[in-house]
Amino acid sequence: MKLIQALFFLIVLSYNSYLAQSNFQDGDVIFIKNKETKGKSLLPNGKSKFNYVGIIFMENNVPVVYHSKEPLSKCSFDEFMKMADNKEYDIKQLAEKDLMTADAIRTMHNLAIAKLGTAFDNSLKLNNEVFYNAEFVWKIYQAGTGVPLCIPREIKEYKVDNPMAIEFLTEAYGEAILNEKIVTVGDLYQSQFLE
Repeated sequence: MKLIQALFFLIVLSYNSYLAQSNFQDGDVIFIKNKETKGKSLLPNGKSKFNYVGIIFMENNVPVVYHSKEPLSKCSFDEFMKMADNKEYDIKQLAEKDLMTADAIRTMHNLAIAKLGTAFDNSLKLNNEVFYNAEFVWKIYQAGTGVPLCIPREIKEYKVDNPMAIEFLTEAYGEAILNEKIVTVGDLYQSQFLE
């Protein structure tokens, strides 16, 4: 009897995962609280309970999540969810649906593919060819739709929860790093352009 209950439970879980995945669209922005980086991130988060973001593209009718870690990677939705604290996530899409044309999606997807394997941007600069997590999604959307999902702000404008973060950043990059403009997961999550 217990074996039958266990099998039934696994079937229900698989079916729920399938239903969730069947509703995804190219360009969906997925937010999670990454249990691997919780409390370790040097970047301020902005106003969001989520600390990690990726972008979904459908490949052979399967949702694949592109995300910037070391190195920039892609994985299945289920693999991405293994990083999520309590399997909690939120999906947002561009509010102006007419901007998500086939050409825009192709440009976004091609850029994501082209950046696979690139190193994580530890210098936190928006004007280079490597990306940190939120910057990756921000630049993908700008390249494909022309929409800046949020306005970059200087690091010193954010409340930083990790007290050692500012000390580490200034020791590694000098005081000028605090004037560096960045985008955060929280900025993306609060974006007026996403719903």
